[in-house]
Amino acid sequence: MSESARPSKQPGKAPSRSAPARDAAPKIPPKVVKKKKPVKRESSGERRERRPSDPPSEFLVPLILVGVGLVATTVTTVMLRPEAMPLGLWVAIRMTIIVVSALLTYGALFIAAQALDTDYGYISTGAVKVAAIVLTQDWVGDVCSSIPIPFLPWIIAVVTTYTMFMYFFDLDLREAILSVFVVRLVHFVALILLFASIMGLVVGGAAVDLSAPAALLAPGDAKNDPDLDADDDDPADFQNMPANFPQNPNN
Repeated sequence: MSESARPSKQPGKAPSRSAPARDAAPKIPPKVVKKKKPVKRESSGERRERRPSDPPSEFLVPLILVGVGLVATTVTTVMLRPEAMPLGLWVAIRMTIIVVSALLTYGALFIAAQALDTDYGYISTGAVKVAAIVLTQDWVGDVCSSIPIPFLPWIIAVVTTYTMFMYFFDLDLREAILSVFVVRLVHFVALILLFASIMGLVVGGAAVDLSAPAALLAPGDAKNDPDLDADDDDPADFQNMPANFPQNPNN
C-alpha cells in the first residue's frame, strides 16, 4: 500500500501583537507643594540669651552716653537760658525736669514689661540705659530746635528715641513703638496729675484769702470783744449828746 504524501503544513503567521496605545498628550508629573513652616517669633528675652553675657550695650555704651549727655545738656542749657532768669535757677529747673523724666521713664518700663510681656534686662543696667536715653533726648532736642526745616527736629528726635530703645533693650521695631507709647502715656498721666495738684493748691489758696475778710466783717460777740463797752446802754451817756441830737422823750 503506497503511502500518500501528507500535505505540508503551511507556515502559519505569527500572531501580531498590537502596540500599546499612546496618549496624544504627554503626562504632567504631579506638582509637589511644600507647606510653609510657621515662623516662630522670638521674644526679646530669647534674643538676649543668645547674645554675649556682657555686651557693650549693657553698661559701657550707656555709661559713655551719660557722660556725653551731661556735658551736652549743660552746654545747651546755658545757651538756651532766658535773659531774665538767673543761671543757677535755670540750671536747677532743667536738671529737675530731667531727673523726674528719668524716674517716670524707669517706672514706665516696669508697667510696659507687665503689659507687653517684654524683657528689659537687669534693673541696675536698666537705670543707666534710661539715664542715657533721657539725657540724649534732651540735648538732641535742644540742638534740633534751632533747625528751621519743618518736622525735621521731630523726625530726628523720634528716630533717636526708637534707635536707642532697640539697641539698648534688644527690641524689634514693634516692641520699641509699644514701649515708647507706654512711656509717653505715663508721662502724660503724670503731667495731668501735676496740673490738677497745682490747680487744687491755687483754688485752695484763693478760698483761704476770701475767707479772711469775711471773718473780719462778721459781727463779733459782745462778751468776747474787748472793744465793746458793756455800759453802752447807760442812760447817763445820753446827757453828753449834742444839743441837736433828738433824745428819747420817754426819759
